[in-house]
Amino acid sequence: MALRAARLLTAQDLANEGFTLIGGRLVYLERRQVATLVYRYRKHTIDVFVRPETSRAPRSALRAVRGFNVARSNGQDMDWLAVSDAEPSVLSAFVQRLARKDITQ
Repeated sequence: MALRAARLLTAQDLANEGFTLIGGRLVYLERRQVATLVYRYRKHTIDVFVRPETSRAPRSALRAVRGFNVARSNGQDMDWLAVSDAEPSVLSAFVQRLARKDITQ
């Protein structure tokens, strides 16, 4: 299912907002194959993991793990998880922007 979702996912290049899409790949996260979008923000790399939504249960939207900031959002029936050393507020706003349905507007 994750593979199917990855094929349907349209990566958004938000370079005009300072987030340049530099690549993508499929990886395993929590024993599931997920799409990963890689962005550049200033001197920071941001990995965004996208997979079909597994639960609507509330989760911590922002936390630090091993020196990296992790921001989570839900939207478009997908879980969005961004990991970077970028500022927490920037990372959180970015992943929420990606998860919104009106991203192309």
